[in-house]
Amino acid sequence: MSTLRAELRLHFPKPSSPELGRLAATTFISCLGSTLQVFAFTYFVYATTKNALATVMVGVAYAVAAALLAGPSGKIAQRFNPRHVCIAAALSKAIIYGLVLAIQLSGGLNFTVIVIASAASGATTAIMYPCWQHLVRGYSAEGTLDETNALFSSIYAVGSVFGALAGGVLLHRLGAAPLFAFNVLSYLPVIFVLARLAPLKETGASKAKLAAASVSMKAAMTAIIGTHAVRMAVIFTALLELLAWPLVSLLPKIAQEIGPAPQIYGALLASFYVGASLVAVLMRRWKKEYSYGNIIRFSIGASGLAFLLAGAVGISAPGEALAIGALAILLAAAGLALSTAGAILSAITQLGVPEKEEGEVLAAFALITLIFATIGSIAEGILADSLQIWWLPLLCGALIVIVMGIVWLRGGLQGMNGSDPISDPHRKHLARHAHSGGGGFFSHPIARSRKPLTAGTTESGRHDGDKLSE
Repeated sequence: MSTLRAELRLHFPKPSSPELGRLAATTFISCLGSTLQVFAFTYFVYATTKNALATVMVGVAYAVAAALLAGPSGKIAQRFNPRHVCIAAALSKAIIYGLVLAIQLSGGLNFTVIVIASAASGATTAIMYPCWQHLVRGYSAEGTLDETNALFSSIYAVGSVFGALAGGVLLHRLGAAPLFAFNVLSYLPVIFVLARLAPLKETGASKAKLAAASVSMKAAMTAIIGTHAVRMAVIFTALLELLAWPLVSLLPKIAQEIGPAPQIYGALLASFYVGASLVAVLMRRWKKEYSYGNIIRFSIGASGLAFLLAGAVGISAPGEALAIGALAILLAAAGLALSTAGAILSAITQLGVPEKEEGEVLAAFALITLIFATIGSIAEGILADSLQIWWLPLLCGALIVIVMGIVWLRGGLQGMNGSDPISDPHRKHLARHAHSGGGGFFSHPIARSRKPLTAGTTESGRHDGDKLSE
């Protein structure tokens, strides 16, 4: 046990600035509250409707609302103070879920209310996302954004572990009201810390340049398509949103196949996030030895294999205790794999374009993600009500493994490993992030768990574009 604690202390990344430390602490509280709220929403909907499509529609409403505001959110990020936008968004979320709590206490909570609340939350998250990413990047020390992404991803996952476990117990014994109340209160520390953050160090010329930037969605898409590493990052993200992430939304139905208690759902969801929480510890080891392509190939392939085996376990029906144990292990593996892929793919997209285009490219990235997430969620929700539920993880996992294998054999990962992964127009921008000084992600709940692309040369002249290096 002491060895494990020592490993965690050694490899768990530290915030690279005091501001990041405060954001990380409030992120844990906020993610704990968000997990409690999502847990209550999804379990309530499935328990009252017994319909998998209705369950995933909670997430679809969130995604559609966020997609509609993806374009405007990029312009907002370029024109307004990101701290002020994040404060307004967090306050809006507290009000939204305060109203949900009031409706629940009055006995009026139903599927329609939950879908409307989820859509409203998705809209505020879309507006907040580029601004939050701008703050995280701005407060990260140069060359440490990969570890910052992994840090926030793990914090989100740890908060989700506690939220899922507590949600299963509290919902069973006390009902949904305490879960909603905690979520409302969880936004207050975020607002307080954001209000007291030191301003980002930006020159007047830089501010004017960013304020004047106005890149259309078409231009943002051109920037994505024109850079091989960013283009492949978007393709892989779309693949996971289409096939892998919707399976997590179906855990209430999967849990019901094993037993009716909400504690089973909580245990399975917590297992997934236990795996996701390990990404920050393992990232520092992997980045010393493996290239981008190898990490992406392994993590995405491993997620597909984990879901494939989870489906096989369910079909074989080994008994309740054995099924829960096997699924817990496989979901932990899937959580680690998906979070690892997400931490890398998101940051490749963020740092693979010029700074003046970043807000709207992130908005375009979010829009693509949300479109595929919506399609995947609806399709898998319909199939879950039509087929035996265990066939979905089996088939989706097999498709992920097959697609990843085809991309690898056709050399699609070489541009993400190689010595020259970035197109010339973006090299100057990335050179500022190329040299890391060592030391010490995740993202808001929409994005889940969402590094710098270390292209260029070190001060010694050694090229580091094909390695995640310290």
